[in-house]
Amino acid sequence: MDTIWNELEDPILFLCSDELETIIDDFKRFSPVTWKDLDVKLPERMKDLDVVFYIDLFILSNCDVVGISNSSFSFAACLLSEHGKLFVRPHRAFSTKFTVFDPWNSKPVLHMGSDRSKFLKSWTDALYVTYVTQGIAAMIKCLFIYIPKQHIEIWSIRFNFGYKVKGMVGILKSFLYTLGLDSAWKKPSESS
Repeated sequence: MDTIWNELEDPILFLCSDELETIIDDFKRFSPVTWKDLDVKLPERMKDLDVVFYIDLFILSNCDVVGISNSSFSFAACLLSEHGKLFVRPHRAFSTKFTVFDPWNSKPVLHMGSDRSKFLKSWTDALYVTYVTQGIAAMIKCLFIYIPKQHIEIWSIRFNFGYKVKGMVGILKSFLYTLGLDSAWKKPSESS
């Protein structure tokens, strides 16, 4: 913000987060605007729904300059942008704090490649990235809530489909695949 703020013509900082109260003071010198400051009238059919996040997504997707955290929500807003001129996010190597990126030609920040076991793929890397980009509290949430929840969901789906396709053998194949044995679900090559 400090490096580009004075170069922008009539800049307005639109700040969005699911934890606005904890971060807004960090941006006070830029006089941030949040969805709470706007007089947005949602359609009547949406009034009883908890969809205020849509306001954030819509406004982010219409910004000229977007700086995002390690977030699929804000990344999706960048993908929807038709007017964006500059997109910035945390740098994966952390040699610099942020890097410019093209939303349509970039991998997610937590992308770890496919050269490791599916089971052990991103635990330490995800924790490191979360700690550096979002702090210790987010890293603890990642460790004790998000990673276990994600793995339970993935395993449940994988084992359910495995059972539907091959019964108990499908569950075993799915378990072996989860541990990194990709060939568990490959068909044996037919010899002539």
